[in-house]
Amino acid sequence: MRSVLSAEERRRVALATIGGAVVGGVVGFFYLTAQGLRLRERVAPFLDGCLDEIQRWRLNVDKARAATDEGWRSVMALMENDPHDRSRSQPH
Repeated sequence: MRSVLSAEERRRVALATIGGAVVGGVVGFFYLTAQGLRLRERVAPFLDGCLDEIQRWRLNVDKARAATDEGWRSVMALMENDPHDRSRSQPH
């Protein structure tokens, strides 16, 4: 029995083939040519700086999240222990 691909399946196969060829060409350029090596050497410090900045942002976000959580816990503790809150002392 012969399998016939639909137009959608042929399109997907073509796109996957083209995408694989492009990725292979880029990887080959970066790792198999002298120009690719020079480009990687120029780009590496920039990428390292980006990664360092992302890590700093992540640490700052974590600190802000911890401070927010602690502030929220403090507010909740104060509300639970508020002697002036009449809604908690009166029966419903």
